Amino acid sequence: MKLAHVSFNPCRSVYNKIVGQAKAAKELGFDFEFIVLSNDINKKDENIKLFKLDLPSNNFLRKMAINFFRFRTISKSVDLTPYDRIILRYPNSVDPFYKNFFKKYENKIITEHQTNAVAELKTQEVGFLNPLRIFLEKKNSPKLLSKVVGIIGVTDEIRRMHLDLAKQAKPSIVIPNGIDVRSITFTKFKPVDNSALNIIFVSSIFEPWHGLDRLLRGLMQYDGYITIKLFLVGNIYRSEELKLLKSLHEKDVNIHIMGELYGAKLDKYYIDSNVAVSSLALFRNEMNEGCVLKTREYITRGIPFIYAYNDVDIEDDCAFALKVDNCNDPIDIQKIIQFAERVSKIENLSENMREYAARNLDWKNKIKEMHQFALKT
Repeated sequence: MKLAHVSFNPCRSVYNKIVGQAKAAKELGFDFEFIVLSNDINKKDENIKLFKLDLPSNNFLRKMAINFFRFRTISKSVDLTPYDRIILRYPNSVDPFYKNFFKKYENKIITEHQTNAVAELKTQEVGFLNPLRIFLEKKNSPKLLSKVVGIIGVTDEIRRMHLDLAKQAKPSIVIPNGIDVRSITFTKFKPVDNSALNIIFVSSIFEPWHGLDRLLRGLMQYDGYITIKLFLVGNIYRSEELKLLKSLHEKDVNIHIMGELYGAKLDKYYIDSNVAVSSLALFRNEMNEGCVLKTREYITRGIPFIYAYNDVDIEDDCAFALKVDNCNDPIDIQKIIQFAERVSKIENLSENMREYAARNLDWKNKIKEMHQFALKT
């Protein structure tokens, strides 16, 4: 049986995830190809089939195709008929042409879900088309999911959510996100001293569910004696967070905004950091469970971190992570300082985190589960 995994216009961090999945599938000898449709990614990676999106030249029509006609664009951009099963990273259901897509690939499609699509759309800063997208997602998703042959969720909460939407029994499975451990630099972390705390927060784009505003509001309230230095790696667009950053600059908090960084340029900031920050506001997506990619990178790099959700791969009381409440409250900076001081005293913590990642998070075991599930559906 020939399998395909299809992703529509992924961001850089998601693309890196797909590269790790594809590499694992090839090393396992599976007849399993990974297809990425994008005009922004030009690099060639092992076992990745990269297709340019077939988009209109007109700018408005181009945006409409990307946001509202994804299934039609996929059909125009790549022929998936050679595959017996198509695992489709869920591109939302706002496209009315989904019916043609499912008719063309009848009884072949498994959808893979990462989030609560409607709740995530609601978090976006208001645009005149966003209410239409929310309406169409609500209207179409139950009909679309009724046509799939299987459902994959990265958490059980997400799996159950989409089974409920399908309104009928479907084969389903939980396959959490993993990571290609060998491809991630083992940067470790800098033990904290009594005069400064260096925090790193990494994202391609800081979205509402990342909760950057919670951290910034915590810094606004902090009046301790330890100097805080914050490295923000990624693009910031939310007006609330931009206003907070301006206020913190006036308060003389040491914040470095670098935009997207990769490779050695990013590694040096990890090496100089005491603690990292993962997602802090999944409640905005009406979720308590998560499977965040940056969390897995932090573990693999060997840097302790804070997070605010339930993760199937992390025990609540593990030594290398500080779990905070999944709510809108400002983050207590003093708790982060105490956490950083505590983990700085643990011998071989980074090495143990790296071993934990290799044992529990590597893509090979997770791709085996995905492959087996696709073969059975």
